[in-house]
Amino acid sequence: MMIVRTLGFRVALGIVMTLAAVEVALAIPPAPRTTRDVDADSFDLLDDLDAETAAVAEEETGDENLLYKVGRNLTGRAYLRGQQFFEHPDTTGLPTMDRENSFGEMRLELETWTGTRDWRLGASGWVQGGTQTSTYGGVTHFLQDRQSKRRYAQLNEIFGQITGIDAGPGQLDVTFGKKIFKNGIATLYSPGDRYSATDFTDPMDTHLLGVWQLRTDYAWETFTLTAALLPVYQRAIEPHSNSRWLANSVDFSFPGQPFDPTMLRVETDVPDLGADNFSYFGRLSGTIRGWDFFVAPYYGMSAAFVQRQFEPTVIIKDVPHVFNLSAGFATVLFQRWQFHGEMLYSYARNSEDDDYFTGVIGFTYKYDRLPAWLRSEWVEFTIEYAGEKILDDQNAPGFVNSSVDARLGRNNLLVGLLYKVNEDLSFQVNTANQLERADHLLHAEAKYQIHEDFFFILGFDEFSGEDNDTFYGRWERNDRVTGTFEYIF
Repeated sequence: MMIVRTLGFRVALGIVMTLAAVEVALAIPPAPRTTRDVDADSFDLLDDLDAETAAVAEEETGDENLLYKVGRNLTGRAYLRGQQFFEHPDTTGLPTMDRENSFGEMRLELETWTGTRDWRLGASGWVQGGTQTSTYGGVTHFLQDRQSKRRYAQLNEIFGQITGIDAGPGQLDVTFGKKIFKNGIATLYSPGDRYSATDFTDPMDTHLLGVWQLRTDYAWETFTLTAALLPVYQRAIEPHSNSRWLANSVDFSFPGQPFDPTMLRVETDVPDLGADNFSYFGRLSGTIRGWDFFVAPYYGMSAAFVQRQFEPTVIIKDVPHVFNLSAGFATVLFQRWQFHGEMLYSYARNSEDDDYFTGVIGFTYKYDRLPAWLRSEWVEFTIEYAGEKILDDQNAPGFVNSSVDARLGRNNLLVGLLYKVNEDLSFQVNTANQLERADHLLHAEAKYQIHEDFFFILGFDEFSGEDNDTFYGRWERNDRVTGTFEYIF
């Protein structure tokens, strides 16, 4: 199911937090980025794609031990987070819903690598826990995790890379193993970035999951040609069956579908391992006369669930096979204006889902000449509009619901503001609006550096909408405040 993207929060050593534009939440990718990296260049969107394939640039280290590098290159993030909801959830359709309004959680993320200029082995993962019921269980599964729960310990990435292979006029990199897979170029909502599974346990605090892949990247001049095989379908992690985030829907992926456990049961059919469920991806990206671009075809498993009737009281959540074609561009105009756009065409095999076209267009403006009396460094404003056109409705026999209600970008306005006061204090305010149904989300956040690499983050989320089957209106009782202590090392 689709979730707006509240932009993926990854802060490196020495970063202070600013205001970020959000892509907020539904339940299938494109997944939300919660917060943008303040030190990243918002005017060079192709950097996110280039960073995946860049060779390891390091000085010659003589006889330095490879195991020593594992420790030397270790980085991490630890946080302790509390949240307080203002109201109890509506339990009309789900009497067993968790009615707790206060939750706490902790998480320790670690990342490291070892290697040389020619090859690299990398890994990342985390340990985590919290007071939420039915949310955590077990440890990481090596190949395919078929459950929809957070793991107490998760090996999220483990991969190898061979870099800098001379091949004609360019160089070839090869990546194999489990790694986060990125696509897309837009700032807030990227319809093409949907090929890494996502942890949606908390739709406002999502985490990308690694996917198994065999990938090649061939770079020459200002262009990169990518080809990838994704042999293992990895399901997203969704809120548990008694979570307040279901909001009286029978399933998180289908907002507004009434819940009646005596009349209806929903089961998930996770695609098995096998050649028929392989996914294939290609992409050409580069820069021509100041215009960044990419074009990416894909065939394989969909990012979205659909539903088919199995028995009168049993509905099966299926993952259809789809063909996608995504493309995007970005350029800088008049030094301060960045203009970008992105589109995706989706065709479902055997009409098991809708065939549709979705796109987003927007701009970013950054101003760093603020009056001296404000004592602030800069402010950045981003606005995007996303729309969708259904070309052919789902009509496969036995299928009863397409992914239409789970798809973001059907008629949405997204706005984000970043405001950096100084190296210690910054803010973010983000809104997402579904225009035709008065459906709205507001996220606000402030971050203060208590000491070097040690931060306190205060956040606020508000939801409103006409009906309980809208993206954000279903969460109207989930307004909350959050407080986080975070340490980066």
